[in-house]
Amino acid sequence: MIKGFNIGLILCLTLILSGCKTVQHLATAENENLRIDQMESICDHPLEVMVSEYREEVDAEMNEVIGINANDLVKGKVNSSMGNFVADLLLSESIKHTGLDVDFAVQNYGGIRINELPKGEITKGKIFELMPFDNLLVVVEMSGKDVINLCNRIADYGGWPVSEGLTFKMGNGIAEDIMVRGKPLKDDMNYLVALPDYVANGGDTCPFMIGLPQTNTAMYIRYLLIFGIEEITANGQNVEHNPSIRIIK
Repeated sequence: MIKGFNIGLILCLTLILSGCKTVQHLATAENENLRIDQMESICDHPLEVMVSEYREEVDAEMNEVIGINANDLVKGKVNSSMGNFVADLLLSESIKHTGLDVDFAVQNYGGIRINELPKGEITKGKIFELMPFDNLLVVVEMSGKDVINLCNRIADYGGWPVSEGLTFKMGNGIAEDIMVRGKPLKDDMNYLVALPDYVANGGDTCPFMIGLPQTNTAMYIRYLLIFGIEEITANGQNVEHNPSIRIIK
């Protein structure tokens, strides 16, 4: 990790500067082109100097292979290979980093920004592409009625990635037969749900989440995904998803 710098910021600056162009000007109105020896750069020179010092280190870290994908992981709204994998990893990482007995995890669909993690090597840079936002993972205490609201929001959208521990039927934008850990949802029970702080604070049309008790892991989701994949690799395994059905259409 680059000390004293947010690698996400440095990566963004690198990408911005890599897109800088030089400018040539039309010399006369008679359609004659005049060559300009000193090109006028639109890049801010001090910024370029700062970023160039770290570009090589950033590139090396982003190209680091952290795991091997056994099969293509593909994004989809309902029970997709990528969605199942991401949500299941959020569940296990939330338990690991909070010590809480979390019931299930949810990832909003729009938070996943690439359509596929291809079979083969997985780099850190690919996880930054998958999850570029600085979203933290939080665990929210929700009543049964709150869980119904969340499941209805997921159903209304057409599906979000959900982990093991949650199943329901989805039809006409309404969630039915909601089960948590294999048992029917109860209105008078409280449940622990791991999800992005963006959603927990009311984002993605989830105002019913505002004000619910939270436990913050203080960890960016993209780093939790990286840590989870690295642990899978350290155990001598390839990355695979659980194909179990969570949402029934």
